[in-house]
Amino acid sequence: MSDETVLPQSQPTVPGSTHIPRWAKVLAALSATALVLGLIGGGSLVVWFRKASIDSLDPAYIAATLHLIGDFPPSESTAPPADAGAPSSKVSAPDAAPDLTSGRYTPVYAIRLGDINSVSFVQGKDKQQFVLFSYLAEVSDPDKLEEIDHLYEKPAVSFTEWGGKYISVADKGKADINGRQFNYQTGLIKDIKGVNHKSLIGCLNRGRKVVAVEAVAAKDQAVNVDEILDFLRKAKSF
Repeated sequence: MSDETVLPQSQPTVPGSTHIPRWAKVLAALSATALVLGLIGGGSLVVWFRKASIDSLDPAYIAATLHLIGDFPPSESTAPPADAGAPSSKVSAPDAAPDLTSGRYTPVYAIRLGDINSVSFVQGKDKQQFVLFSYLAEVSDPDKLEEIDHLYEKPAVSFTEWGGKYISVADKGKADINGRQFNYQTGLIKDIKGVNHKSLIGCLNRGRKVVAVEAVAAKDQAVNVDEILDFLRKAKSF
C-alpha cells in the first residue's frame, strides 16, 4: 500500500467512551416503534417485516441501496431503478449488482432504516465478509476517529448473522479515497460462538454523512485491507 500510513500501537487499546452513535439511536428508536406497532396491530407489522426481508435480498434493491451510499458504477446492462424503494423481480443478480471487480465482491443483502443504508458483502475466495453502510452524524464534519471509537463500542456487525464484539485494536491507518481521508483500525472481534476473527473498522465523511466499513475475516485469515480500499475507490463520490 503506497498511500496508506499505518500507525502501529504497542498494546491494544479499548475506547472508554460511552457515547452511543447516532445510527444506533435510530435503530433503537425504530425498534421501539416496531414494538409499539406490533402491540397495536401485529398483523400489519408481520406483513411489513416480511416485505422488508424479501426486499433486502432482492438484487435491484441491493443495487439501489448501494447507490444511496456512494456513486458506484452500475453494470452496463442495469442502471439503478428510478424508484429506489421498489425492487424488481425481473433483474437478475449478476446484472443488478454493480460491475465492480468481476465477482470478487458478492452482495448478500441490504437494509434501510431511517437515514441508515447498509449493504453486506462476501468478498473473495477466502469469504471475508464486510458491511458497508452510511448514516448521518449528529454534527457536521464529525471526528472520524471518534466515530470509529463509537463503532468499536456498538459494532454494526452485531446486527448481522455474524454477531460479535470487538475485543482489541492492533493497528491504525489512513488512506486517500478519491480525495477524502479514510481512517481505519484493525484488530480482533469475537463472534457469537466465541471465535476470534481479524477485523477492520473504518470511515470517511462528507459533512454529516458518514460512510463506514466493518470487515470480519474468515477464521485464521487476515483482513485484506487493500481490497477494502480498492472497493471504496470504485465509487466516484459519496
